[in-house]
Amino acid sequence: MVARTVALPEAFAGVDRMYLAPVLETVTEVVRLAREAGVRHIVDLSGDETTDWQPIARAVEGSGLAWTHLYAGEFVENTMVWADQVRTVGEVCEPYPDAANAPVAMVDDPQVATTTVEDVTGEPATTFEQWAAANADAFR
Repeated sequence: MVARTVALPEAFAGVDRMYLAPVLETVTEVVRLAREAGVRHIVDLSGDETTDWQPIARAVEGSGLAWTHLYAGEFVENTMVWADQVRTVGEVCEPYPDAANAPVAMVDDPQVATTTVEDVTGEPATTFEQWAAANADAFR
């Protein structure tokens, strides 16, 4: 994630394409610096209009550069909210247990930008119920 932008002009030198996972407070500046440095294509971690991450998509779209949005369905790290549920009641309380997804670790996002989720995780999309059942011991 990019929170401090002072070193970016030098870091962007010679970069044609970039992966962007910014903090909301600096996204406009990061995109501006990328454009000024000659970056031609940005792949960003953002979200659609229903998410808090929409400002990233808007900043990238408004840059005049080529872009690709990566809307993550679920991060592995987010499943830690289930740990207390599993320890306390022995189950995961999820409103849509049959919704299929392929959780990805945040550290893998840049790789996801260039490959399919199955290539990264080695697993096809699973429902929350299937994933929780397979990983429940990690929460105990």
